[in-house]
Amino acid sequence: MKPIVLINDLTDIDHFIQHFSPDEYRIVTTDIASHIHMQEILQIENRHLSSFINANDILEAQQITDRSVSSIIARMDEQLSAALKQNGEESYPFFSAYLYVFKLHYLEYYCFFQAFSHLLQTSSSPKIMIYPKKMNHFFYTDREMTELLKVLFPEYQIEPIDVQHQTDEKPLMHQNSKTALMKKIFTKNPFWLWPKLKLKIAAFKETLLALAFKSRPVLLLFPELYDLTFLKQHRLHYTMIDWEMYRLFFAKKRPLSRPKIDFSPLAFDHPLDAIAASDMEKFFHQNIGRALEALRQVKTLLSRQKISLIAWGNPPVFGEKAFVFDFLLQQNIPVAGMQHGNCYGDQIRYGHFDSDFNRCDYYFTYGFTHDDLERGYDRREHRCRIIPTGTTRHKIAPRTKTPIDVLFPITIIKPILMGGVNRTPAAALWSAQHKILRYLDSLQSRHSCYVKPIRGANKRNSPFLIVKHTFEHLRFVDHLSLGEFLNHYLPKIVIIDLPSSPLIDVIGLDTEIFLLADPVNGYETVALKKLRKRVHYYDDIDHLIEGVQAFLEGRIEPKRNEEYLRHYLAQADSETKILDSIDAIVKGTI
Repeated sequence: MKPIVLINDLTDIDHFIQHFSPDEYRIVTTDIASHIHMQEILQIENRHLSSFINANDILEAQQITDRSVSSIIARMDEQLSAALKQNGEESYPFFSAYLYVFKLHYLEYYCFFQAFSHLLQTSSSPKIMIYPKKMNHFFYTDREMTELLKVLFPEYQIEPIDVQHQTDEKPLMHQNSKTALMKKIFTKNPFWLWPKLKLKIAAFKETLLALAFKSRPVLLLFPELYDLTFLKQHRLHYTMIDWEMYRLFFAKKRPLSRPKIDFSPLAFDHPLDAIAASDMEKFFHQNIGRALEALRQVKTLLSRQKISLIAWGNPPVFGEKAFVFDFLLQQNIPVAGMQHGNCYGDQIRYGHFDSDFNRCDYYFTYGFTHDDLERGYDRREHRCRIIPTGTTRHKIAPRTKTPIDVLFPITIIKPILMGGVNRTPAAALWSAQHKILRYLDSLQSRHSCYVKPIRGANKRNSPFLIVKHTFEHLRFVDHLSLGEFLNHYLPKIVIIDLPSSPLIDVIGLDTEIFLLADPVNGYETVALKKLRKRVHYYDDIDHLIEGVQAFLEGRIEPKRNEEYLRHYLAQADSETKILDSIDAIVKGTI
């Protein structure tokens, strides 16, 4: 009857080995890097927490999250409105602006609750020991994991382990060392920053001109623009105000008083709902001052400037932008959004309604249509009108390239403690990645095999780096983006471990694609039928590897059907279509 010990970070491992005997504990890790380091390097048996849940559990968690968070937010906004009116202040719906973020936060809690419940069903020990960990991956809550478990599982003896070291409590998405990343990029590509700096300078100049001269229609742009970045090069019909430049250089800044609202009278049936509501209340008091300042700034801008269109290339769901957009969507000013990355319209992902489809009036897509959306989501209501335009970003330079045999653009692994599990669980994804890496390494010098992680990968988001030294025949490239890599190399085979943006980058190339399915986010039936004509699609990693080997041996035929590409991605004259659509929106003819 071994006690459970929960290890949450690489920094916990040394302390555990020094002060405890691993054989006397059942070790469970929440951090995939810790799992791999203990399993592969130290040869210490452990199990990752995400291995206790499957796709059906995750889909159930998403449904419960959707219902629970919508209910919590409605109640909290109602109480906020009543309190503001009682104080004689202007009412505003704060919590609904952060629906997407709050759902990720709640899903993190619920998946953790699910996985831990399943873990406890396999254990007879009443004792659980935990290394310190804050549950704050999307906003700072100071909510300790120990506190959460004591509330959810009061019948167990839950003990925090007292350690002197401090783990990095920043959201995982911000744990990269910017200094180290910049050094690596500049060393291998010293001109990388210049195009970005030019865009910032152009945005400042354009914003200054728009504020000074008011003869042309004005577009209010919310960075990051991604596919809409090209708009800054088209100034014949419009002037443009960059929201970040406006706030930084032109908007007045003055501190605003923060309203003190007591949400404690609210009661909830499930302890998880009460915990989440408490976190949301703290989030409100931490951020309402900055949010109200941003709201005042945008109101001042609208009073002085006639805005013809508001546009974003990456959905405004974080920070003050989320709050500002809740206001802007009520101002009778058209808002246009743009698809950002893959998995829209062809895969079933209900979170896109909260992040994209209900955050604009017009939505420019890489290719999917209104009918695709209706068919995939059973005619679920959405705010926006779908306008297929194609993508403007994924263009591979027509130059002579070095041929290579295999490219593996390895996906980052998101832990269960970062917004829960909304795709293939971390343990399952790592298992697939490890098999692919070992298979490619086994090909030795017979085939040139390149592994392409994200630029600036680290051990936490790309934990294969922990065992990178064990692969003798693989070449790793992390100082280039995938697009930059493909401008120099032409792979014969591309292996994709999860449906994601790399599929966009390579599907138009003369290359064979082997794609591993995501059991959580399945493809819509028609989309999958089209995709299978172009891609070797597998539900199982062992069958995928067998397929790659069969292709290398000439036992399966290439796939080059362009039906999926032409419908979901490639559109002629994408920039022209977007500009024409913007003209029509501004003129009110669409």
